[in-house]
Amino acid sequence: LLFLIVCSIFICGSRTVLLCFLLMVLCYVMTMFNIGRQIKYISIITALGLFTMFLIPSVANKMENLIMTIQGVDDSSGSSIDMREMQMEASLAIASQFPITGGGLDYAREVMGFGTDEWNNEYREELQGMESIIYTIIIERGLVGIVIELFMIGSILWYAFRRKVLDRIDVGMVLALGIGFIVFAVLTSPLDSWRLTMFYIGYYIYRIHQAELNKKYEQLQNKDNETF
Repeated sequence: LLFLIVCSIFICGSRTVLLCFLLMVLCYVMTMFNIGRQIKYISIITALGLFTMFLIPSVANKMENLIMTIQGVDDSSGSSIDMREMQMEASLAIASQFPITGGGLDYAREVMGFGTDEWNNEYREELQGMESIIYTIIIERGLVGIVIELFMIGSILWYAFRRKVLDRIDVGMVLALGIGFIVFAVLTSPLDSWRLTMFYIGYYIYRIHQAELNKKYEQLQNKDNETF
């Protein structure tokens, strides 16, 4: 199954999917094995560099031009970088109406008609498919929602990371799934993967919690044996 997943990732030809896969594998390996500190730093810097390359328009545009020059292509014919810049500007323009609290949950769909036949917002041409969760969060959550979202996902990852010694396998899965989802959602959009991702993250967190309880139970047993 893993072999088929890897094959499908390379066959689909999506740079975003490939980047997410590589970051998830890197995160899992770094959690599972005690690799050198220098290698960890190099890996983290490389991962951040790749993510920056895809996220920041100016950097991504230069990299795209470089790749197309190597391939011998002269025109990008509708660069996705320009599209993302346009979508960000439109999202910020809409969010400026309610910058603190945002428009509310499902505002993009229920009020603006995004994803329905009633998609007639004045920024329709600029937003197009809103190919990133960032645009939705900016419009619907506002500044308060952004802080809450960051706190929530950060708390989940920090909870798992602090218990790395207890269960490296499950902690590695939580970190890999969390980071992979964040990168994919930011670069492409969740594509209805939020519930499934959180289901698996919740399952592995449950296993980590059980391992923590088992360790505490063993410590209590050992303490009782020493007393008697």
